[in-house]
Amino acid sequence: MEEVELELSTLAAQLASATCRFLQLVAEFDARQGWSQVHGIVSTAQWLSWRCGLSAGTAREQVRVARALADLPEITAAFAAGQLSYSKVRAISRVATAETEHDLLQIAEAATANQLDRFCAGVRTASTVEGVNERHSDRRLTFRTEWDGSVAFSGRCSPEDGAVIVEALRRVQDQLEAGTAHTSDSPAPRARSPRSPRAAP
Repeated sequence: MEEVELELSTLAAQLASATCRFLQLVAEFDARQGWSQVHGIVSTAQWLSWRCGLSAGTAREQVRVARALADLPEITAAFAAGQLSYSKVRAISRVATAETEHDLLQIAEAATANQLDRFCAGVRTASTVEGVNERHSDRRLTFRTEWDGSVAFSGRCSPEDGAVIVEALRRVQDQLEAGTAHTSDSPAPRARSPRSPRAAP
């Protein structure tokens, strides 16, 4: 299994690097309007769909990411080195700017792809930095013990904090469910046979 894991990790990095190169070529092709050489083709996305077999939605998204990467050298370098997956690059390319690129790259390297998607969604829904700070200042978490001993939680947080908390809760839930399944699958303890009392000497 160690060899399988190593090969999977290596191939994932190689796929990311190859995808980065593909998107760099897409950006160059788009900037030079290479699609105009083909009669009936009106955009790079349409050319990718026709020539590379991509769906229309995937082609449009890859053109968007390719254009964004042209202004994000740090993210591009990490992508080319296989340090970031396409899923992560796609997420941060929606919100990254020259000013925020470095910070977003650090977040992307530490977060899962799902966490990063939620984080970037939160950044997009806040129109100003003040809006993001206001959401952070409004964070709260309370819990109480019910009459039967169970614990109830209530809270509010920013989308990026929520992504981390929900991910942690899901991991705990999976562990609890796995433990319950393991317990239910275990054979019941065998009852001990009663021993006859020894006669008193």
